[in-house]
Amino acid sequence: MTRRSIPAVFPALGFTCGSALALLAPFASVPLLVALLGSGLALGGEAGGVIAFAAVGALNTVVRWVGPERVETPLDSTRPLEAEIRVGGYAVRSSFGWSVPIEVERWRQGGEVGVCARDATLSLPDSVPPPVRGERLRASGYLRPGSQFANDPPVSFGGWRLAVKTRALLRPSEPAPLWLGPAAAAREMLDRATLSPGAHDRAAMALVRALLVGDTSGIPDAWRRGLKRTGLLHLLAVSGFNVSLLVAVVWFACSWWSRTARLVASGSVLVLYVLVVGPLASVLRAGVMGGLFLGALSLRRPPVAANALAVSTIALLVLDPRLVADLGFHLTFAATAGLVFLSPLLVRWWAWMPKILARPLAVTWAAQLATLPWALVVFRQIHPAAFLFNLLFVPLTAVAMVVDLFWVMLAVVVPAWGRALEWIPSMLAVPFHGLTHLPAGGWLVWPLDTRDAGWVLFVIVSWTLLARAWRPLLLGSLALVALLAALQHVDTGGLEVHFLDVGQGDATLFRGGRHAVLVDGGGWAHGDFGGTVLLPALARAGIRRLDAMVMTHPDIDHCRGLVDLADYVAVDELWLTASAVGSPCARDLLGRARLRPRLLSAGDRARAAGWEFRILSPQRLPAQVGPPTSDNNGSMVLLVSAPGRSVLVTGDIEARAEARLEAELGSELAADILKVAHHGSRTSSLETFLRAVAPRLAVVSAGAGNRFGHPDPTVIGRFAERRIPLLRTDRDGQVSLRRNSSGRWSLRLPGAPRND
Repeated sequence: MTRRSIPAVFPALGFTCGSALALLAPFASVPLLVALLGSGLALGGEAGGVIAFAAVGALNTVVRWVGPERVETPLDSTRPLEAEIRVGGYAVRSSFGWSVPIEVERWRQGGEVGVCARDATLSLPDSVPPPVRGERLRASGYLRPGSQFANDPPVSFGGWRLAVKTRALLRPSEPAPLWLGPAAAAREMLDRATLSPGAHDRAAMALVRALLVGDTSGIPDAWRRGLKRTGLLHLLAVSGFNVSLLVAVVWFACSWWSRTARLVASGSVLVLYVLVVGPLASVLRAGVMGGLFLGALSLRRPPVAANALAVSTIALLVLDPRLVADLGFHLTFAATAGLVFLSPLLVRWWAWMPKILARPLAVTWAAQLATLPWALVVFRQIHPAAFLFNLLFVPLTAVAMVVDLFWVMLAVVVPAWGRALEWIPSMLAVPFHGLTHLPAGGWLVWPLDTRDAGWVLFVIVSWTLLARAWRPLLLGSLALVALLAALQHVDTGGLEVHFLDVGQGDATLFRGGRHAVLVDGGGWAHGDFGGTVLLPALARAGIRRLDAMVMTHPDIDHCRGLVDLADYVAVDELWLTASAVGSPCARDLLGRARLRPRLLSAGDRARAAGWEFRILSPQRLPAQVGPPTSDNNGSMVLLVSAPGRSVLVTGDIEARAEARLEAELGSELAADILKVAHHGSRTSSLETFLRAVAPRLAVVSAGAGNRFGHPDPTVIGRFAERRIPLLRTDRDGQVSLRRNSSGRWSLRLPGAPRND
């Protein structure tokens, strides 16, 4: 592959760089354009052409995007507004009702008007019929940013969300264009086949929808985590893999037609499929490349993948310059570039391997190597065994997609036959379900501190280069790489306690060197809270294994994050109370491989990670009979101590439990740091209890702007009266204390000040 054979690649690079520069520096766009044009004219030749295309890319961004974004109007997310929106995708059901992808074009709040083109999600109750893709509406509701967690490192989860309560607050202003009608009809047929109330295996039906149109809303959380930790989550994202497979099926299905008829049929199905899936970056890229391939075949010219990739890059950025800042855009083009440019090189390097093994290995390794920077910096994790899982699951996914496609067509035409043959997609879904049973550990997921990204990238690239030729002379280099990797280790000295920002929940990490205990883990009823919020915080602390997880009580905002995290990090023990054994969280956690339960009650003690854990509550009870209780006063209360410092962790206990503890223990409750009970609720933190604990510092774990009003002003006043400093995760973010080698303790607020 020479420069002359891929003439579109370098202009595409210039166009992309120019678009990115104009987007990053909108107010310098005019000087930037002048500089680029001048440089292009001065240099001339190939380099000048690249710079000239950079100027064109910058100009396109200025005209299409930068202008509207110059109008920056402050937005108060606590007050309602009226927005003009365009529905950009199909509605899916979520735990909160309907979720609809939209673009907010303009909004009005009081006397302020904002002009923008912000992607968001429209949230509607189940009782409100969702709008149609392509429709324009005026909506009245609350526009709020996604959840922000001020930990080290900070984490943003979800995008902007416009919450509308009733249909009366959603007024159509322009109907959907007619050309979207066939796609809407095809989507409706898919819904009838896979969302039928008579479906027995809803998880398998959700997998069918994910593989065919990328709708992952129904995928069970455990399945999603299983795919994520094995590096297979990309299989649920519709991309060139799906598009090429579909076009190939149509091409061979019409093999008795003329060449022209086959090209028309394949092109028509390609366009319809892109419309059915929606305007995702990966789908648009695959659609443009597929169209170029079909065009080359119609002209009887050999298609060149590199040129098609370059032209699709320019086409998508002309369509929407904002894509240059979109993570999906980066991933799809990086992975495809790896397949186009790197995989042939690896096949040549690995000529000593059998071709049946070298080609699939080269494809999987090239795609992962090309997307490695995002895995390190954005996702903060690598998957050591991902290339093996891809070797197994990519062909399986291809078979499942083709079979599921024919099953859906049969279920649409003859619903009774579809129901009778539902066992087929269910059987194909069994391996995906099997991923949930793999034991956690570093062989599946290696969480990374972003500060380690450089050396990890160096190790993997070096391994790839060494794999070009296995010679004894290179063993010394391989040993050097291994030595550099071994030198990367966490600080083994000192003790630490981190009160993590988990929103409206609790999570406290006690660490000593490479050992750690996590008390509670926040969480939501659905989603991957542990992998998204907790795992990066543990990686930054250098923790890749937990000595114990502690569930103070089985409320979702304390325990669900532990369930998620147990799929990523190996855990030695689960500490919990007898009353929590039968709870959903406990059942999920105890079902994890090699996770041992340890029932604790008042009077028990344990040592882990350099800390001593003394259990103060609840009292020892007989074996649990009947359903588990979720009484806040049954929360496990722990006095955690180390030389020079003690921490009282109180779960969600309320006044009754506090009074009992104060009466039974008195001055034994004394602690330097108090984790305030029940997120600062007015039902906790009694005067007598605070007098007995006499903390030097108190920490409240609560969500920013939570609907409960935590911490309560009355409770805040009690701490102020006793002159006890009060830190709050909703205001200060993560609270960290560390004892250094000299025995002195220091306080750090890595997430302050919050910017949400």
